[in-house]
Amino acid sequence: MANEELKNLILKHRLKYYEVADEMGISAGYLSTILRKPLSEEMEQKVKAAINRLINQ
Repeated sequence: MANEELKNLILKHRLKYYEVADEMGISAGYLSTILRKPLSEEMEQKVKAAINRLINQ
């Protein structure tokens, strides 16, 4: 499946998609949609950065 690493990272840190999406400035529905297919390297880094910012708050 596409983006399993990112999805597992979100689950591991007990985050919700809407929290990650808010941190990125996008809607939760859009985040869910983009995670269904392989992401570009740039978008993957943006998602990881948002997750890291939430973890370190």
